[in-house]
Amino acid sequence: MLVCVHTLSGNDIRGLLLTDLDLSSERLTIRRPGKRHIICLDELTYRCVSALLRERHRRRPVTTNPHLLINRWTAVDTTHSPIGTTFTAIFSRTAMRYITAAHPERTAKPAR
Repeated sequence: MLVCVHTLSGNDIRGLLLTDLDLSSERLTIRRPGKRHIICLDELTYRCVSALLRERHRRRPVTTNPHLLINRWTAVDTTHSPIGTTFTAIFSRTAMRYITAAHPERTAKPAR
């Protein structure tokens, strides 16, 4: 949802922390070099993120990893996000193809 609907990159997703999410305000802060970008969560993304948090707490209630997305290895390693660069490069590339197809005016290349 974050890639397809909100066009977040792999780097954006890899850097997401629990503190970036404010469910009560339905907002997610994306920290980028030199600036912050705030996303207002739509209903579907809000439900997906809420479900993710419930599942995270059910599976790993005592983890101290500050990243929004974790797995069984990074739940105990608080210095890493579970999303590797290879995964995000492949996933983001696929999502960008869908975005280009849906919104060609946003990705149009200038004529030569």
